[in-house]
Amino acid sequence: MNSLHFHEWSPFNNLSQRGQRMSDFKQKPDSMKKKFSELIVFSAGGVAPPLTVLKRSFQARTGIAVKMYNGRPEELTAMIQKGERCDLLSLGAGFIADAMVSNGLLKESSVNMECSVNSALRQRKLIGWRDLALLTRRGSSFEGFDFSRLISCLSSGSNPLPKLSLASAGCLTGIWEMAALKHGPSSIDSIIAAKPAWATSCGELISHLVTGRADAILGWNTFAGFRDPDMFMSILPEAIQFRRPTIICSPVTCANQEGASAFVDHIFSEQGRIQYSQMGWTLPDWGVLATFDSATSVMKGERLLTDAELSVETIPTPRRFSSDCGSSILIHNTSAARVLFHLSEMKGFAKCHPVEIASIF
Repeated sequence: MNSLHFHEWSPFNNLSQRGQRMSDFKQKPDSMKKKFSELIVFSAGGVAPPLTVLKRSFQARTGIAVKMYNGRPEELTAMIQKGERCDLLSLGAGFIADAMVSNGLLKESSVNMECSVNSALRQRKLIGWRDLALLTRRGSSFEGFDFSRLISCLSSGSNPLPKLSLASAGCLTGIWEMAALKHGPSSIDSIIAAKPAWATSCGELISHLVTGRADAILGWNTFAGFRDPDMFMSILPEAIQFRRPTIICSPVTCANQEGASAFVDHIFSEQGRIQYSQMGWTLPDWGVLATFDSATSVMKGERLLTDAELSVETIPTPRRFSSDCGSSILIHNTSAARVLFHLSEMKGFAKCHPVEIASIF
């Protein structure tokens, strides 16, 4: 996987210990708490589901009410440009944040100004990555097709041709051209000749598939969690894989920096990391531990995961994970959702645990 790195951000860079902001908030007088009692979060629709779950636990823990607005990045950017308050913004691609930096819509850091890296980049924090996947509609003639088979079908002019839908905006902008170019230059011509439908958001792309307007869409692996019964997912192989980062950032219209920092800490807590992994995000320095009920099952699981082009390592099962078998599989650079996709129906598979790699050794 390409290492896409973003400098860590916090409006409270002088506070070294995570959790100190939460403690400080609880000690403030009621008049100060009222000022920070509400947090406004904007999120691109495709990356909103984990935040929606985490906001509930954050509200219960801190008493800070979180109001979320989900939409297309272009709409959210326009709202910020008009001066609407936004304390945190989650996006599914770095190039969208780049454009906001150019337009002066992301806050500039007040520290480390001598750093050679653009100081505005300190206002981004990398959450993780999603895998590019071909999703096909269950029950259609093209259910279970992978990308290569789809291209072969399009180029051969078979009857019927699969109806294809692609994104023309948002975090998936240009993604199909990149995947097709890696597959082979003629793939682009085959896709264009198929006269695909175009979608301007992740939500519209998914709706094309579930309503039957499209037999296949090129999107993110996390889409399968939205309408799982209606979709069959085939993650693109590494040779043609392309990933984009999901980031959290602070716009210039942020009015609650303290609450924003506390919510970012919650996102990067163990609870937050597990939530993102379970919903399909690959996390920096995190992986998945798969446990089994026998050594034979471990070997079978290793074959399945290796065939899926995942980086696996058989290790002794750590004591804190209950298992009937003394060996487990540690899968690097992947999500719990992807491991479950490959192992959930395997006899002898017990459970998968999102884990911080450093904590295993």
